[in-house]
Amino acid sequence: MYPNTNFNAANSLPQALPPNEEVPWLLRYGARAAGCGGGLLAMFLGIWTTIGLSAPCIIAGIWLVLAGFIMTSLEAPCCCMFVEFVNQFSTWADSRPPLTKAMGYAILGIPDLFLCIELSTIFGSCFIFITAVLYGIMALGKKADRSEMLARASSVTDTTLVDDRGQPRDVEVGRFAGRT
Repeated sequence: MYPNTNFNAANSLPQALPPNEEVPWLLRYGARAAGCGGGLLAMFLGIWTTIGLSAPCIIAGIWLVLAGFIMTSLEAPCCCMFVEFVNQFSTWADSRPPLTKAMGYAILGIPDLFLCIELSTIFGSCFIFITAVLYGIMALGKKADRSEMLARASSVTDTTLVDDRGQPRDVEVGRFAGRT
């Protein structure tokens, strides 16, 4: 009846990448949830902003709707599975490092603030920036363990300003070294 209908769209969704051991699972799935929820809320707030009567606010609302759609399609492609290019776009974006996603989301949230400063655009951009911050934290990576941090801290003993007794060392600062 419908020859071009693809009922296997749910089966063709991109599979999750192998989990990165450096990123905690809560942060990884939290960033996805924040991206999906923030994208949906940004779309709603973008529609709310387009109700205004000024042209810059209407353009800012359209931008928020587009930014929300991009975020939702990247973070939860199952929400947009009937749009043909979303699967390929989401797979391509998942193969990128978290810093690229963080910068992309941060750039998505900026233009509407220049066009119209209302509460709806501010909150819509905040939801986009929250996702960008979470991906930025993921890009920083895992914190070093305690023994590695202690080893690095103890290897810089000659640059400390106090000795073992807590007395200040005579540090040369310019030509006034040794004077108090």
